[in-house]
Amino acid sequence: MAINQGIDCGKTNIRRITLKSGIGGSAGVSKGKPARKILILPSNFVSYRQFSFPFTDKKRIRDILPGELIETMVLPPDKLVWDISFIHKENAGALVAIKDQLDTFIKSSGNGVQIVDAEPCALSRAAAQNKVKDALIIDFGATKTTFCGITDGRINLLRVRLIGGEAVTKSIEDERKISPEEAETLKCTEGLHIKSIKRFVDNIINSAALEDPIGYEKVIITGGGAQMPGLAEYLSEKLKTEVGYFKLPEGLSPFTDVIAFGAALYDAPGQEKVNFKKDEQTNGTKSLVWLGISLLIPLILFSISVKMQEAQLEKENRQLVTSMTKAIKKEFPNIGRIDAPVRQVKALIKKESGGEGGSARKVIPMLSEISTARQGLDITLYEIDITDKDIKLKGESDSFQTVDQFRTLLAGKFASAEMQESKTKPNKRVDFGIKISFDKTGDSGSSGKEAKKSGETSGSTSE
Repeated sequence: MAINQGIDCGKTNIRRITLKSGIGGSAGVSKGKPARKILILPSNFVSYRQFSFPFTDKKRIRDILPGELIETMVLPPDKLVWDISFIHKENAGALVAIKDQLDTFIKSSGNGVQIVDAEPCALSRAAAQNKVKDALIIDFGATKTTFCGITDGRINLLRVRLIGGEAVTKSIEDERKISPEEAETLKCTEGLHIKSIKRFVDNIINSAALEDPIGYEKVIITGGGAQMPGLAEYLSEKLKTEVGYFKLPEGLSPFTDVIAFGAALYDAPGQEKVNFKKDEQTNGTKSLVWLGISLLIPLILFSISVKMQEAQLEKENRQLVTSMTKAIKKEFPNIGRIDAPVRQVKALIKKESGGEGGSARKVIPMLSEISTARQGLDITLYEIDITDKDIKLKGESDSFQTVDQFRTLLAGKFASAEMQESKTKPNKRVDFGIKISFDKTGDSGSSGKEAKKSGETSGSTSE
């Protein structure tokens, strides 16, 4: 049975928890000498990525994932350290840290440790130990607040706000003109009965941009700030879901010991974990080798993607042609049979070049704008309804964030783009409906702005 010590270097103190792992993933507090020490890198030092592949071969995923990871990073590969946190069927996760920050953290906190794991992994293992597979974990720390989402036992969300309990104490101190010690006492005894604390909770939750509803079965709160009276009840009301705490072995605190406890569970079977303190050949500098290989990977994945998506693209193409045909027949009722909508419309527009344009004359550039906005996003459109005043789109995506990004791009191209509906399907995909409106001339928003700019007089200073 392995004995591991988890180490959480918080702002206010260092927590060390030693556990002996048993059969079936059980764990108990131990006074024995740990075989390994696992240091936890805080969430504000890491970035989480999750990928899906069109195959389940673990070796192929391990070979391809580094190139995919590089494509999502802003900094050059030699500035980063990464590790794979899990591979399950066609899915894989990875965490990335900035090398300089990691080195500094290890020098200040990691003497004698064998493993440097990441905070989100420790939280996910603590959740698994509590038999929790679907939850939003909120860690109210001294200088940061971490939101870690778990779905099907895997991390699927990581957001960090660099504000925590110390800021709350300072606001009470300034508001009531009292000492820091008195402010801390008030925070711990009155909690959410103090208006400034309630404002802090509202601001921190709103800044996390969570979905409504949040999409998790429950919320688990931890960290020193989670002890504030009334916090669980207020969050339950605000987020409209059950709010609870971790259950830890006797003698451990569900507020201050969770991270170190999750760290010590490093060997729990099937759970997410990383080690940023491997030989450099297995993490940061290995990315340099993959930099050249990754140039070929997009081409390989593109070929795979084309075959997989061919049927879907053909379906969407038929839907686009159907929508175009309806709009064309409305504008040109005598057109007869439509075999080649684009060519036929161009010919009719050329023939009637002196007339006013209508919906059919606009449909081609509009669909082009929609197609441009979809590029690079996991967006599938299965219904397009075009009228004289608007376009209604229905489709599905991988997440609410992607849908909102698509809507924002459309809003920049048309007069407006409004979300009409969005909901999560059983397969975790998101169904959505977006209504696009035109301006008075029937043009897209971008065209209207360009026309306005070109028509400005010399006396104009701004739009």
